[in-house]
Amino acid sequence: MLSHRHAAAILVGFLAVFFWQPLTSGGVYAPADILGQFPVLRHSAAPLQPHNALASDVVFQMVPFAEWNLSELRQGRIPLWNPYSGAGAPHLANFQSAVFSPFSVPPYVLGPGVGLLLAAFLKLFACGFLTYLFLRRIGLDFWPAMSGGVLYMFSGYIMVWLPWHNSGASAVLPAGAYFTERLIAQGGRSTDCAWLAAVLALGLLCGHPETLFFAVLALCAYWTFRVFAYPEARTAWIRLGLMFAGAGAVAAAVCAVQLLPFFEYLSHSAEIGREARRSYPNLHWTTLVLQLCPDLLGNPATAFKHSPVFNFCEQNGAYLGAAACYLISVGVLGWYWNRQRQLSFFLGLLAAWAVYAYDPLGIQSTVIRHLPLIGLGIPRRSCMVGTFAGSAVVALTAQWLLQGGAAKAARILPVWAAAFLLLPVPALLSILHLVPLGSPEAGATIPWRMAAVLTALLAVVAGTLLQNARILGAGLPVILFVQSGLLFRGNYASVPAEIFYPHQVPATEIAQRTGMDLLATQDSAWLPPNVSTTYRIRIPGNYDVMEVRWHTALREKMGGLPHVRALQLLGVRYLASTDAQAGMVRADSLPVSNGEFVPLGGRRIEETFTASQPGLNAIRIAAAGGECQARAELHEGSRLVASQALDCRDPWLRFAVQPDSRGKAYRVSVEGNAAVRNPPGMIASTSAGVSGWLRPVWRGNSVHLLQLDSAMPRFSTVGQAEVIGDDIAAQDRMLRPDFDPLSKIVLASGVAEGNGETGTVTVAEETPVRIRLQMDRKSPGWLMATHTWYPGWRAVVNGAGAEVMRANTAFTAVRVGAGRSEVLLYYDPWTFRVGLWISIGGLAALAALYAAGRRV
Repeated sequence: MLSHRHAAAILVGFLAVFFWQPLTSGGVYAPADILGQFPVLRHSAAPLQPHNALASDVVFQMVPFAEWNLSELRQGRIPLWNPYSGAGAPHLANFQSAVFSPFSVPPYVLGPGVGLLLAAFLKLFACGFLTYLFLRRIGLDFWPAMSGGVLYMFSGYIMVWLPWHNSGASAVLPAGAYFTERLIAQGGRSTDCAWLAAVLALGLLCGHPETLFFAVLALCAYWTFRVFAYPEARTAWIRLGLMFAGAGAVAAAVCAVQLLPFFEYLSHSAEIGREARRSYPNLHWTTLVLQLCPDLLGNPATAFKHSPVFNFCEQNGAYLGAAACYLISVGVLGWYWNRQRQLSFFLGLLAAWAVYAYDPLGIQSTVIRHLPLIGLGIPRRSCMVGTFAGSAVVALTAQWLLQGGAAKAARILPVWAAAFLLLPVPALLSILHLVPLGSPEAGATIPWRMAAVLTALLAVVAGTLLQNARILGAGLPVILFVQSGLLFRGNYASVPAEIFYPHQVPATEIAQRTGMDLLATQDSAWLPPNVSTTYRIRIPGNYDVMEVRWHTALREKMGGLPHVRALQLLGVRYLASTDAQAGMVRADSLPVSNGEFVPLGGRRIEETFTASQPGLNAIRIAAAGGECQARAELHEGSRLVASQALDCRDPWLRFAVQPDSRGKAYRVSVEGNAAVRNPPGMIASTSAGVSGWLRPVWRGNSVHLLQLDSAMPRFSTVGQAEVIGDDIAAQDRMLRPDFDPLSKIVLASGVAEGNGETGTVTVAEETPVRIRLQMDRKSPGWLMATHTWYPGWRAVVNGAGAEVMRANTAFTAVRVGAGRSEVLLYYDPWTFRVGLWISIGGLAALAALYAAGRRV
């Protein structure tokens, strides 16, 4: 008799086939070849062609996060703060840092070479084996349960997001369903409650709360069905409900050390404002054709890329494959004879998910979008609910067919199968104008994949028509693997170890030269945020989704980096650029409108400004990217200085140097077809010569590193302050030419005083969460740090507590007295301290629940 050990061995065999390339390559299972596109990061002169460019988040965020986690843990510190991202940002609190995720452990212990591959292996195995266990638990035989496990393990959502945290969080759904079933079937034993709480807690720590949110909704639906559809459970629904809710409460308590900082960060993040403006699209019915083959609209891991709607990952998250769709349709047909309660539930769950995700009735925008919590959800992140429900339907249908269901439907099955096999024909014809299957691009990828899918479909159809137990039994997991795992296995591959965050690159030299000073980048010298963490380079940008809203608002007000005024006000001392004219410096910045880009439609608009520096030689227009047909002109009075066609991809109006431009009034006009901000704000910035502004300090790999001596130091002491409570007014004040950031600050609250005297500051000690400074002033003043202000940072001045104030709308200031002072800044958020104690209590409750059940 086949056992759970045999099931595990079979799943490992499928995974060995799936991971054959990374298992045998000896490389690192991460899309780090993407880094080779950036001159700052590549280890060779020529750029690399990435295997899958869509996986950039993995190397821009997930892997650097894991590296920072391990670095801090080795120092004996919880990674609460990241000083290298966004001028400093919460790290543990962003949730996607996944500090405590079980799938973060392999890279921590084994390093990235083996650890990243093992983590991916464990994610897939957990999804497959736990689905198998659940299906066995509800009474399915071995092979139908194996089929459901294989199908969910290699389903679209898990496959396309495999290197992300989404795939790990997807294991919560089958695991939670398994222990929910045990909890109810065994009358509410506390050990099962403890196991369910542990599963939910691990899911919370996996690093993707959106996936977990939809998984919990599906588990609540399953609990409701399981309790009220079975008379024996209905009588104890109050007790079972309390235990189910209690498991969730214990799980939340265990994870409070991450949840409380997360909710605090969310309340202070730029993401809150974005959510109100952002509309996440639903899945579109036209993407159903991808059930025939996930590559029909392109594949980022091949030369053939044609994705007109969403990217490959977003399109294929709902993929189960044509063979699975056929079995689901047979399950719908078989429901007439086989109204088994579990089949009814999972068909209903699948239908409910489809209505939510595809929104055929329009309720998403009219009703759901306005509901609490679920209204903030992204429908495409719910795909694992649909694929899990579909996997269960396939397994239940296979069980019914093996137990004689095919004989009951023998008369109608041939007609049903013929109709289903004809469905792909109009679907394929409808996309031939987008994807010519005979084209050279498609020829290398589509034929064999389509052949694999159609072969799998025909095999399943033949198995049902012939009532063949071998095909519908042991053969079905293989068939489902062919039409899913075999097609997806080339999406991600290992890369040679030498290109995995290489250290013989400009980034290493830049890190040594900039130290802890902020670096901005422009044009193709872009350094992806959080990759900077790996190289220990501080940058003003952030890539952790949420961002601290005050710092984000200041960056946006500056009109985007870089121009000199923005660099000064953001405390950016260095600039990296690949521009051949690296001496061109954005010397002036006019107040940039936050309004929308407006099409000119042939109109002519103009704006005037006064140059503050000599040597004017370029004007940057705030124009939308892409193609445009417009002309820009610059006049000084009646004199035409420059006239040229505007390129919206590089919207600079360049001209001969105007040596005496300081104090002169100029007029810029744009006419034609382009999208330009309405004045004021059409002019993003102007340029002047290098002298007195930025100076080159290093060049390598076509990257120029320039230094801005007039930027605010990381730590300085100033003697003057203004109090402006409104951030927009404060930002406007800072942009005025008479505001000197080296001698004055703007406070959000407090008392304005001081005589303008400066002093000295030296750094005596520094870690990511603790900075000790020595200061010397002749009169009272302020310590100013170009360090993101955020609740949880505290200050001690000469042994006494001091208030940490928000300065220049985004940074940190502390009041100090005259003479010598020692200032200690340290990060100690109450949310972490309180969360830690709650987590300890949650772990104790979890252990008590388990122990109580064991005693019984």
